Amino acid sequence: MIERYHLDQYDRRETPKEKVVREEVVKEEIVQNVQETPPATVKTEEIKSPLAMRIHEVKAQETLYSLSKLYNVSVEQIKSLNGLTDEALSLGQLLVISK
Repeated sequence: MIERYHLDQYDRRETPKEKVVREEVVKEEIVQNVQETPPATVKTEEIKSPLAMRIHEVKAQETLYSLSKLYNVSVEQIKSLNGLTDEALSLGQLLVISK
């Protein structure tokens, strides 16, 4: 296998001349890549403010309507964020209020 794939070439150390040639090639490639790649610019319109995900644990006597008033969101928004099909809630259920 070693002879077939000429793996013995990796047993030899690199000569100082080969090292200098390799380093020059790498430096040239780095300079070319830096010149070809334009600097990354971010438009201020694209920067979005971070949003905190708000989660609520359902307590006794709470309804979707009372939670919508508490967090100033619509009942439909709470239902869609949590994949609810009806308005039934369970005690201790975790609901995503906003993303």
